[in-house]
Order: sequence, then C-alpha cells, then structure tokens
Amino acid sequence: MGSWNETCKLTNLPVKHHDPVVLIVVAEKQHRYGGGTFVESDGFYAPMSFPIYGEYSDYGTIENITTPKSVEFFKKFIENERLKDRIIYDDDEPFDIDSVLDYVERGYLKMGRDFDDDKELSYIFMHRHAYDKLISLQAARVPYNSTITSAEEYTKLFTHRQSKIMKMTATEKCYYMMVDDYRIEMFGNVYLNILIADRFYDKGEDYLKELVELNVLRDAFSFGRYSWIPMCGRGSQDSDLHIASEMAKATLEYIQKEYDSYIEEDSEPVSMEEYVCSTPFMHSRLWEIE
Repeated sequence: MGSWNETCKLTNLPVKHHDPVVLIVVAEKQHRYGGGTFVESDGFYAPMSFPIYGEYSDYGTIENITTPKSVEFFKKFIENERLKDRIIYDDDEPFDIDSVLDYVERGYLKMGRDFDDDKELSYIFMHRHAYDKLISLQAARVPYNSTITSAEEYTKLFTHRQSKIMKMTATEKCYYMMVDDYRIEMFGNVYLNILIADRFYDKGEDYLKELVELNVLRDAFSFGRYSWIPMCGRGSQDSDLHIASEMAKATLEYIQKEYDSYIEEDSEPVSMEEYVCSTPFMHSRLWEIE
C-alpha cells in the first residue's frame, strides 16, 4: 500500500504523517435530503462513530489512538449492525473486529439491508488543533431561548434519556429498541443519538461524554456550513498551502466587510469579536434525543 496526505475537513489543509487528528467514520445515506430548497449538513453523509483521537498513519487511517473507548464502541456498533445485515463485510479474508478501522479505509464495510446499492463506509479527518477550537467554541454557545450552554443542554437531555431507559421493564425496553430500529430504517442511516448507546446503559457503560461531544460537533457542522461528505485529496501527496492561505485571507476580508457595514448601520458600537459571536442559534438535533 502507498502513502498519501489526507485533507482536513475544517481547514482544507493537507493532513500529513504524524499530524494529530480526529477521525470520524461516515456513511452515505440511502435517502438523501437535498437538491431542493435547502441541503442539510448530513443530507448526503452522516457520522457513524464517535470522534476518535490519534495521529494520521500516512496510509489513510489513524494510529497512536488516545480514545480507545470510542474505538471499542465502534466495534460493538459494527458487530450489532452486522447481525442485522445493516453492515456487510465484503472481503475474502475472515472478519476480524480488531481490524475494523482498516476495513473502512479499504472499502470492505458497506451498508447492507434496505440500501439500493453498495455504499461504503468512509472517513473524515480533522486537524486536532482546529477540531479543539471548533468544539470549545460550539460547546460554550448558549442556544436561543436557553440559559445554559450547548454542551450543558445536551448533557441534560442525554442524562434524562439514560435515566428513562434504566427505569424501563424488559418489555418496554424491547419496544423502545424496536422504535429506534424503525426510525433508523425510515431515515436510511444510523443516528448514534438513538441507537447503540441505549443498549449499553444497563451494562454499566456510559457514553454520555462522547454523545455530547458528537452532538455539539453536529451542531457546529450545521452552523459552520460543513458537510459530512468525505474530502477530496485521497491518494495524493500534494501539500500546497498557498491556495488555503489566500482563501483564509478572503474569508477574513468578507467578515471585515460585513462588520464595517454593520457598524455603519448601527449606532451602538460593538467590537469585531462581539459581532461575530452574536449570531443566535437553535439546536438542530433535539428531536432525535427526546
């Protein structure tokens, strides 16, 4: 196998060997939402794993992983989905769950039942420094009509959901999981909010932190106009920085122009930082959790 640079989803910069990164497995959706009056960030692809921290391996995956809990979760998730034929392993060699991330990189894992054709699982990479900045920014934002931060809002909601599930009888829980499965198949893709984490609450396994982080990230993608579609550049060793540098300048020039226009029209002075941080937002995913 050769080596190549990946591409950071957030900055469009090349991801090089040993770069600290965050990896998320994504999958193409059966029922796409787009092509009309709007396109959602997850209209074509959606996340299928929690964020996995490590270093870029130089050949399309991740090494020196520092979040083994997220990897173990993904393994359990894949095993569960294979049992239901929602994930298919497509290779002649025997399946080895410990190689599951390598299988994604090689295209051996595909969406199965209820999908019209083979849709391979894929990755997105994000430079760790950019990812940390994005998460800290979004986690600290206070949603419209709320008095607590985005991260606190999700923590509250998932804690309530966990408590509700823990109090269910076996019959109630069985029905609850059936509803989850129905919702998953209706939307043609896996939403971690309403799937595997529910099955592990009563086994002493808590994924609250990971669930909150993923949903803060999904909000950040939505409001930052990022899609979950894998990036181009795979297979290339190009490491051009000039275009990215000029586009960053163009972005700042546009923001400065918007700020200057705002100052001209508004009599109350406001700093640039206050201006860019003043946009209210509402959670886009709460209906999936409640």
